[in-house]
This record gives sequence, C-alpha cells and structure tokens, in this order.
Amino acid sequence: MAYLKSTGFITKMIYLFNMDVREKGHRWERAVVKLLKNMGFNKAVTSRANNKILDACKVDIDRVPFYIQCKNGYPKGINYSKLIKEMADAIREEYGKLQYPIIVMHKKGRDYEDNLVIMPFKDFMNLLNQIPYDIQGDTPPEPKRTKAIGTQS
Repeated sequence: MAYLKSTGFITKMIYLFNMDVREKGHRWERAVVKLLKNMGFNKAVTSRANNKILDACKVDIDRVPFYIQCKNGYPKGINYSKLIKEMADAIREEYGKLQYPIIVMHKKGRDYEDNLVIMPFKDFMNLLNQIPYDIQGDTPPEPKRTKAIGTQS
C-alpha cells in the first residue's frame, strides 16, 4: 500500500473516478437540454457553458423558466430540501430574488421511469394553477409526445 501511495497510483485512480462521475453528470445535463429543446425551449443551454454565476448557484440549465439542478446517481440519497434551500439562498444572494421555480431533475437509473423531478410544493401548486383545465368534467389537453430521457432509440 505504501508503494501505491508513493507512486501516486491511488491519487490518479481517485482523479479518474471523479472525472468519470463528473462526466456522467455532464452527460445528464446535456440530455436534459436536448429534452427541453425537443419540447420547444430552443434556447436551453448548460449554465457551465453560458452563465458562471448561475453555475456557482448550483443551477445546471440556463435560458428556461426554471432553475434546474441535474443529479445523476447518488445511491445513498440526497437531502433535496437542503439542496433547494442552498440554491435559493445562493440565487437570492446573487440576483436579489427568485425569478423562477427551482427543480431538481434526478436520474436514478437506466429506465426513464426511475427518474425523478423534485420541486417545492408551493411551486408545484403554482404550475398546476397555470394549466387550462375545467374541473367540471372536461379532460385535460393531450400532452405533447416526446422521447423520454433514458430510453433507447
């Protein structure tokens, strides 16, 4: 073990592992951008490439009407409430207020059914209030069909 430490082998392996995890996250961000563009949000981009201030606020997707944080993996779980609060605090510090709802898009597995979208309840209710839907018996409008993230082509 001492030999491995002295040659830097362990440090290199940790670096390569972290690069793979980081790249996995970046791939998920790009997949979310692609999904959003397919849904009509044509200006969607990763904040890494476009807005370093938003990137520092943990916002991964820019030029959409949401603050989106993308997560890929994390088998032991994430404290979503803490993450959303940290994002909200950082955004308020930089911009003075929250202009959009915060959403965490978490890719949990290979199948798109495993993926999660997490947002504060208040923001969810605001989104629901924007949907044109008559509770007197009309059916909701048909959703726009798009290829789901994580499915095979």
